[in-house]
Amino acid sequence: MVEDSWKSLAIVDSNELNDINSIDSLEAAQKSKICWDIEGDKNIKFFHGILNSKRSQLAICGTLVDGEWIVDLLAVKSMFLKYFSTQFSFLISPRIFFIEKFTNRLSLEQQADLE
Repeated sequence: MVEDSWKSLAIVDSNELNDINSIDSLEAAQKSKICWDIEGDKNIKFFHGILNSKRSQLAICGTLVDGEWIVDLLAVKSMFLKYFSTQFSFLISPRIFFIEKFTNRLSLEQQADLE
């Protein structure tokens, strides 16, 4: 009887220990998230710095139109819009119509060519 009560006590204790361990791990995870939110991550600052410098290097500051350098932001945007709208405008071209209909079967000559 003493052994049975000791085993049941051990089972209850192990379940309680598992619950306590899971609660402790949840608290540790929450604390680390809060710490990360407050302090930030050094890698994020580094990569944002790289991205911002790349963005400034790739920015279009002006364009050359008819031998004249245009720096005004609105004029540059309008020139780009004008250029690409002409490049990608849809031209209505006549469709190609075939006089003969295509058949689903090969002619005797075509069959002979395949053999």
